[in-house]
Amino acid sequence: MKKATFFAAALFILGGCTAGEANGEDSVSGAGETNSEQTLHLSVKSELPTIDPALSQDTISFTALNQVMEGLYRLDTQENPIPALAEGEPKISEDQLTYTFTLKPELKWSDGSELTAHDFEFGWKRIVDPATAANYSFVMTDIKNASTILAGEAEVDSLGIEALSDSELEITLEKPVENFLKLITKPTFSPQKETFVTAEGSGFGTSSDSALYNGPFVLKDWDGTGLSWTYEKNNQYWDQENVALTTVTNQVIKETSTGLNLYNNGQIDLVTLTGEFAQQYNQDPEFMAPLTAKSVYLELDHVNNPALKNKSLREALASAISREELTESIIANGSKPIGGLVTSGLVEDPQTGEDFRETAGSYLDYDPETAA
Repeated sequence: MKKATFFAAALFILGGCTAGEANGEDSVSGAGETNSEQTLHLSVKSELPTIDPALSQDTISFTALNQVMEGLYRLDTQENPIPALAEGEPKISEDQLTYTFTLKPELKWSDGSELTAHDFEFGWKRIVDPATAANYSFVMTDIKNASTILAGEAEVDSLGIEALSDSELEITLEKPVENFLKLITKPTFSPQKETFVTAEGSGFGTSSDSALYNGPFVLKDWDGTGLSWTYEKNNQYWDQENVALTTVTNQVIKETSTGLNLYNNGQIDLVTLTGEFAQQYNQDPEFMAPLTAKSVYLELDHVNNPALKNKSLREALASAISREELTESIIANGSKPIGGLVTSGLVEDPQTGEDFRETAGSYLDYDPETAA
């Protein structure tokens, strides 16, 4: 049994821009500004590995995909799934296994070509194709036959997705999935245009020119290895009227002190703070610490350390740590203590609406008497 100290992490940043919704995890909008050419300058912690929805598995790639791609559904500011490329709610069969989506009319890719239901069918089948070796293919396993396809026991074409026409898409599940509409907001479920992907071959998604986009922005100035890239407003995007920003620059800054200097000099609009920098600036009016669905924990090496093989010792060590004092006085960045790996605000009981963390309770409470 592994024992750990859990707390929900906060994303602690200094930001001097007008916040709003664009289309993703790091999305911001300058809607409060009056300049018609609105540019936002961001810092990121590491390089962009890929822009291929099938091969993405990290925060940087998913953040980029959330800006330049869009699926059937997206999340609103309250983390609720709402129609994106889908025209209204889907038709759901009585057994809750079959979803039929109708796409919005006249959807376009960034090159001006038509986006159809066939692009979803191709994209999702490419994800589950073992030859693709998609890193996040497991998120597809609620779809009929996905697991057997991934195991090499069924043909890719047997996946439970079919374009009934250019505008209608039918998806069949293995079993009813309560949060299916939220699940498909993940970038992995983005459409992919077969002719473009096939033409690019192994180079697909390795540079800004080797990918095609359908989100609020298009990716520019990325050669696959560089320390900077740009998002430019996508004039083919169906909801472009509600995209306020025209350009977003991204610069890889690995040292917090460097980023802070650039922020204070007005060269970037947002910087992520860590450790002592978060504590130093946590009273600054520009400091923000929104909680994210991320848990941070300490794992004890009970495999190689003979003493830690003792379950009672590990339980005593876990009980001796005050998570409240750790988060409030030591980390001091807005993080909150939790009693398990699943954070608050991530999953709700579909019947009662109660947060899972509250329902499950805490199993790692501070208890010095037990620890002694």
